[in-house]
Amino acid sequence: MSQPNHNKYSFDSLSKNFLVSTMDVETKRRFVEMIEAERKGREDIIYFSEEMLGVPLNDYQRKWLTRTTTPRSKWAEKFNEVIEDIGGFLLGSNISSIGNQSQPLGADILTPNGWKKMGEMMVGDFVMTQDGTATKVVGVYPQGKKDTYRVVFNDESSTICSLDHLWMVQDSGNRFRKDCPNRYGAWSVMSLQDILLRWGAEPSAKNRVAIPVVEPIQFPSQEVSYDPYLLGILIGDGGMTNDTVNLTTADKEIAQAFGTSLMKRGQRFAFGVRGAITVMKQLGLAGKYSYEKHIPKEYLWNDANTRLAVLQGLMDTDGSITGKCGVEYTTTSPQLCDDMKFLVQSFGGKVEVRTRKTTYPYKGESKIGRLSYRLRIKIHGVNPFRLKRKAEKFYDTLLTKNRVMIRIEKVDNEEMQCIKVEHPSHLYITNDFIVTHNSGKTVGIAIKHIWFNKYKIGMELDGTLINSAYYATLNISPHSRQTKACYQHIKDILGGQFIIDEEGKKRLNVLSPLMRDFIVGDNVNLGEIRFANKSVMYSVPTGQDQASSLAGAQFGYISYDECSQSLHLKEELGAKILSRLIKYGSCLDLIATPEVDSPSHQYYSHIVKLGMQKREGWWSLVGMGMDSNKFISKEQRERAKATLLATDKKRYRQVVFGEFITSGKRFFDTSEIENLWKLSGKKDCQKNGKYLLVADWGFSDSGDESVFMVLDYTNFHISNKIDVVNHESIQGGSPQMQFALLRTLYDQYTWYDDDGVTAHKPVFLTDAQGLGGVVIKKLLVLLQPRSFEIDKDEALFILKGAMSKGRDYIESEVDGAIIEKNPDYGSVRSYYIEELSEQAGNYHIDDKKLTTDFVMTLMMGVSWIIKKFGNAPSKKVNFNPLAGYEASILRPKGQDEYKQQRQYPTLIR
Repeated sequence: MSQPNHNKYSFDSLSKNFLVSTMDVETKRRFVEMIEAERKGREDIIYFSEEMLGVPLNDYQRKWLTRTTTPRSKWAEKFNEVIEDIGGFLLGSNISSIGNQSQPLGADILTPNGWKKMGEMMVGDFVMTQDGTATKVVGVYPQGKKDTYRVVFNDESSTICSLDHLWMVQDSGNRFRKDCPNRYGAWSVMSLQDILLRWGAEPSAKNRVAIPVVEPIQFPSQEVSYDPYLLGILIGDGGMTNDTVNLTTADKEIAQAFGTSLMKRGQRFAFGVRGAITVMKQLGLAGKYSYEKHIPKEYLWNDANTRLAVLQGLMDTDGSITGKCGVEYTTTSPQLCDDMKFLVQSFGGKVEVRTRKTTYPYKGESKIGRLSYRLRIKIHGVNPFRLKRKAEKFYDTLLTKNRVMIRIEKVDNEEMQCIKVEHPSHLYITNDFIVTHNSGKTVGIAIKHIWFNKYKIGMELDGTLINSAYYATLNISPHSRQTKACYQHIKDILGGQFIIDEEGKKRLNVLSPLMRDFIVGDNVNLGEIRFANKSVMYSVPTGQDQASSLAGAQFGYISYDECSQSLHLKEELGAKILSRLIKYGSCLDLIATPEVDSPSHQYYSHIVKLGMQKREGWWSLVGMGMDSNKFISKEQRERAKATLLATDKKRYRQVVFGEFITSGKRFFDTSEIENLWKLSGKKDCQKNGKYLLVADWGFSDSGDESVFMVLDYTNFHISNKIDVVNHESIQGGSPQMQFALLRTLYDQYTWYDDDGVTAHKPVFLTDAQGLGGVVIKKLLVLLQPRSFEIDKDEALFILKGAMSKGRDYIESEVDGAIIEKNPDYGSVRSYYIEELSEQAGNYHIDDKKLTTDFVMTLMMGVSWIIKKFGNAPSKKVNFNPLAGYEASILRPKGQDEYKQQRQYPTLIR
């Protein structure tokens, strides 16, 4: 695919008409300057961005934008390069981010050590995320003043945000339609504005969206001075107003929990607690009446086991469970009410608070007592009781555990800010433990779309016709939040509302008069922005770009944001994307973050590698270093660097230097996969060769393929090498068709002695459990099949060991960089097999949705050869591939401190 076509942008007829008129000198001068600016803007996108749009760029952005919009001849002349035909452009990570999803500066953000105001957040800070772990803040973006809205949920919790704030939600179809397994329970990302426009400010019950609750929060552990369960009991039923601590209880279980520290009092069910008063004084509880009690902070901000024990002590005393698991807690202390709410919500529970005036009899009269707080609690996965008679009644109800959005209210106009977090979910926790989304997309994509549409790059028309001709560009992404971000960036830039924060100095971009009123219309639901020259930009999620209005349309430029998140990037590129750039001969940008857990990561990283080598029409630009980001202050950069270096050296190199370093918990490391491709192509059968033919079956027309693979183990006993020399695959079809393909391979790798009679046939290995029926089983008898009977976990362990055999590396003590000492490591060699590369890169042992047929075929063959002829373990190994391969192999010297918090398997029922 060719580069953008830079035909001359002609003002000849227009300029002649003006210049021969009766213009005064000053008017003519301004007109000539305007013509010159238009010319410069078309020829130089950097000038266009900084002078005409008023958006400054960093060095990384300049390189990317210049490299992907400059004609090949000019680029070669300028940079003295030999330029091949460049077909696409990739970014290994985001260019630069100024988010547009925001909360007020006074909003509470949950951190490992307490609540922190949004306005106090800095790059390098840790915040808590939805799965209960801590994650780093990697971007802080002031948003200026915006209208604010209060979002209220069904447990009466609420938070404040702007209309463009993003939420992870389940709509009514995904919440209730169990008959649609592809939709039921699925999550999507929507802005508050989209939610408001679609369902209104107070949607009916059937139209309400749900957001996820948190998993048990893993605050750092800290020592406490008194047993947390016993403390909960004393806060509930203990008397602390005298110089001793008294306990009143009729439950033997509770009394037994204190052991020998209890002293019997004269009254029935009354006890004294030895040694407790000193600790209660230290905790600030001594002398407190019931309406003054609270939970000490060191117990609230502690690990999950400590918090659960306190919760159970309180619920065993002043809590109740009735009917269909109706859980309640009652107190007269407003502070204890808030503390209990905190405890429950920190486990993902929901709390509704009701108040009532209490009364008590006094000298025959009814007196008004203190205000009572009744907490109605809904909690899943954690039993809030330890006392047997209560705990046995508790169970997880079928009611939704998620929060449901019931109301949206306009509040005020406030200074806003958003943050970007490192966690793959991009979620963080705000007040009331509400899970909300964070920002982060590139400005460069938006600038390119404006530039392409302004000058209609690639259109072969003269200046008088080009302005009236239709032209369009397309931005797509698997996630609607990415497309909405690009859409909003364009509107902000062309509206002069784009916020630039350089070293703490905030300002808005200043548009050139040539770019004012360039937008003439927009439709947020269609992701459509219409421009004054009859060009259009569409920014829509993948799938919507194939709608009837856009299907088959040709575009002057396409950007694919977070493309590695696509489930089928390889198939989409040829069939649905590259074919739509033919008319204008323009370019495609693929943008993604190197995250192993993304579905198309392996295919994307393979294209990046091709681009680095300038092969097959791709060109790659990998990573913006932290020092290139104009929107982070020097103080914040240095602080973030220090934190990253101390906690995650791999991420340090990716963020600070912009290296293409993958992260995640996929089973096979990218280096191991890329190291497989040592053969130039398929190899023919050789005399005296030893071959294994492996079959993994798939008989469905829409499911996995049947994969047949030939492995050469001729020299295995000498060099430990196993070569993949051929393969075939077939989707569905009759048993006879599949057998015919298999038999062709079988015969192809059968060789004969010099007598021409004695045949040496390949060993045929198959998974007997995968055979489809009687017909294929009868056909296979001719090949004398051997059944694969190795345990899957053990077989995976053997394959992984073979792929990494002989690997040795040096890890830098400074930044954790890994230098391979033996680049030729590994016992398995193959020619490049696209399906195997992609499946191995995505493979996750507990993800049943992924296609794994090529990986399974290789696993069967390699493990069988090594078990039979090598030194593989002879018994099943206790292998947990989810324990973190990255930690044990690639980064053996330590992990992020928060990822090492101890686990709490007893919490989940």
